[in-house]
Amino acid sequence: MKKIPIKIVIIFFISFVFSLEGENVAKYMLHLKNSVGQILKSKHTGSRSISVPGIGYIKYSETYTQTLQHLSEEGGFGKLKVTLTDMITDNRFGQVKIDNFYWTSMNDVPCLLYINSDGFVDHVGPINKKDSYLQEAFEEMFIDKNDKTDNYKFAFSQDASNYQSHKSVGDSWEAKWDSVMYYINDVSPASWLNGKSTYTLKNVKKRNGREIAYVNVFMDVTYAELYGLVLWTGYSEAVAGVGVGKMEFDIKWDIDAGKTISSKWDGFIEGDFKMGDKEFATRMYMSGSYKLVE
Repeated sequence: MKKIPIKIVIIFFISFVFSLEGENVAKYMLHLKNSVGQILKSKHTGSRSISVPGIGYIKYSETYTQTLQHLSEEGGFGKLKVTLTDMITDNRFGQVKIDNFYWTSMNDVPCLLYINSDGFVDHVGPINKKDSYLQEAFEEMFIDKNDKTDNYKFAFSQDASNYQSHKSVGDSWEAKWDSVMYYINDVSPASWLNGKSTYTLKNVKKRNGREIAYVNVFMDVTYAELYGLVLWTGYSEAVAGVGVGKMEFDIKWDIDAGKTISSKWDGFIEGDFKMGDKEFATRMYMSGSYKLVE
């Protein structure tokens, strides 16, 4: 009987063990689990800042609480009732503080969002007729400023085929995007971003009997065409520029409940800008957070 070299036996055994381990790797479905009547209350923060030579530091930041309730579908659209409260802004142009009464006028005014089959807001409107003067404000908040990373049907911007697949710890997947609108502040013209997002399932841990996923999202902004407008009583100044940038998100996701527990992000876009007769190279920094409170 011909003997099998011991080296071949060892290699076969190692391969067999790893194939068994591969079959037993845990896989998870990162799906939103919305239901009629579900209410989610969350705290939001956001900030954009830039330094301009000869003027100084310009910052736009805000905090607010959002209460979102899932309602029954209407006319083929998903329907959400949303109310923003505790709306606070901290906007500064050098040493001058800029109040934004237009944005805070939405405080404690309920509105309806109608969600299309792709998971994004199709149209929106205040619930009460007396609040119809805020129609444009709600459209800017929930449609114009929708950056196609917030999706009310699909988690983590997954396409249809990707959404059906299970994820294991260490898995990564990508989503490309172009001509995405972004607003530096509420009175600015639309800016435009192109790039891609890389999602990675970093870990899954048990917390109070629930499976919690930790997802990292790295956004590579390959092209940005930015427009801002600094505005206060008796004065306005336009800022424009082109650049590239990066953003990173760290998301804590409840797999069992199918919802985000918290998210934090920060990043920048750097390039060449112009404001009035000043031309300069600088970075615009961006950051924000989301935390489920109920």
